[in-house]
Amino acid sequence: MQETIERSTNSSSFTPAVDAIVIPKDAYRPIQKCPFCKSIYLTDTQCEACGRSLQYDPVGEPFGGKSFFAIKERYIETFDVLTLFYPTFEDKTSNEAKAYGRKLQKRLIDLLDYFQFREAFYDEASLHERKLFYIECKFVIEELIQYDTSLNHLMEILEQKAAGVILTDLTNFTQLAFEEIDVDMRSWWRRGLSFKPVGYYSNAIYLGFFLLSAAWISAALIYFKNHMN
Repeated sequence: MQETIERSTNSSSFTPAVDAIVIPKDAYRPIQKCPFCKSIYLTDTQCEACGRSLQYDPVGEPFGGKSFFAIKERYIETFDVLTLFYPTFEDKTSNEAKAYGRKLQKRLIDLLDYFQFREAFYDEASLHERKLFYIECKFVIEELIQYDTSLNHLMEILEQKAAGVILTDLTNFTQLAFEEIDVDMRSWWRRGLSFKPVGYYSNAIYLGFFLLSAAWISAALIYFKNHMN
């Protein structure tokens, strides 16, 4: 009798081994969240909380195919051989350069929308991503300045699309970048003259030789013209 009670007690307290438990793969499904506001109230096409479409992400990933670096790489692929080796010969008034500038402006707007909309919806996991996108904003702004985007136009974009600390920091950065690039543009001829395209001689030597040759040729033409008459 006692043995029977012990058996029943042992069987009631029996716990199966963990390895013996088989859970179907479809029993647990990962919770899908909105990539913009992290809400779990989603449909197949959009987020019910923020209304954003889930079928298109304009920002993409840092250093991805939609980033500034990919846009610039695709633009450089349109250069001819001379421009590839001597970027100073780039025609920034060409249709390709203008299209490149428009793509940069759109990229800047998309990045600013990313910061503006997700300002209150980010966690530690996305903090590194936000830092990379913030650095990319600075690269885009500097590039737009190089392609003759006015300060007023950039400020207008920032005021419309940015807010808070992002607006303040990027505004200060843009103003400083304009001052530095303006100084560089004023001294572009110095860098051009000091550039050495072939051998040990700079462009200044070649220019001096050209001007001296032109002077000698002009003097010779005047001399022969006077003596022929």
